[in-house]
Amino acid sequence: MTSPCVASASPTCAENGGQCLGIKSLSTSDDVVAYKSALPNGDAVYVWAPVEGANLPIVAFIHGSHTEPSMYTRYATALASQGFVIVAPEHKRELFGDFAHYPQQAFINWSVDFAAAENANSDSPLAGRLDMTRVFLTGHSMGGGTALGIACNFGQPGLVVDEWSVPKELVAVVVNGTHNIPPPRTGDPLPVNNIVPIAFMQGSVDDVVTLDQAERTFAVVAGQGPNAFIEIQGGNHFFLTDCDNPVGANPDRNPMTLDQSRSVEAAAHWTAVWFKASDKDSQAVASLNEGSNADYVKVSVS
Repeated sequence: MTSPCVASASPTCAENGGQCLGIKSLSTSDDVVAYKSALPNGDAVYVWAPVEGANLPIVAFIHGSHTEPSMYTRYATALASQGFVIVAPEHKRELFGDFAHYPQQAFINWSVDFAAAENANSDSPLAGRLDMTRVFLTGHSMGGGTALGIACNFGQPGLVVDEWSVPKELVAVVVNGTHNIPPPRTGDPLPVNNIVPIAFMQGSVDDVVTLDQAERTFAVVAGQGPNAFIEIQGGNHFFLTDCDNPVGANPDRNPMTLDQSRSVEAAAHWTAVWFKASDKDSQAVASLNEGSNADYVKVSVS
């Protein structure tokens, strides 16, 4: 395991030909510790956690295709600052003849097993600090589709490689920039029979997964409620990454019209609210029912 790092100054986001090179530090807050380690299978795994506190719940984060966890440092740091420990595996494999960053549904089990090992490891910054009875899940793009399969206890085509299962401790799920419409993406969505509450978070100007595709998928959610749809107005497909169109990712043709930092902050805030409300936190339930005070965030609960 590498030494934990805490940001000592505001990071910068380097640019390269209009695409983002990312944040230079894993943590963007003095209140959040971040480090990179390894899973038993050799894959990298990233962790963000509050510097202080105990009985901390786990959030498994699933990256999208052609992206990896260090492209989401602002989002992960902001979510960790709300009292969660973020565990984010990084995985490469071949799919459609392309060897690149692609997620799979075993991420959820890898994350939980890694967190349990860290909790028991006296040399870990997480030693004895985790509440392994509360697990949450969030994913972006293809990672959102992966999370959707887990939330429904359904093996998504192309997203099941290694053995996986839904942890009994899973409380709630957020899927970001995601739909469940089979190719050629113009027909009806597949049924969403979720076994835990699920929130869809979507950028309004997303041209990779359109608002219409996400809304039509949310319309067929028929499982465990309540469920929520949260629209980030002015956000494109990369509304929760450190910068718009990260290097290596398939770019969104529509630029962000909302400031990236405000978009990431909103995504992390409402993810935390959803998780806490799903865990019966009365203040979070009230916040969810009241909706957003920001004119660029629309929250609806069903």
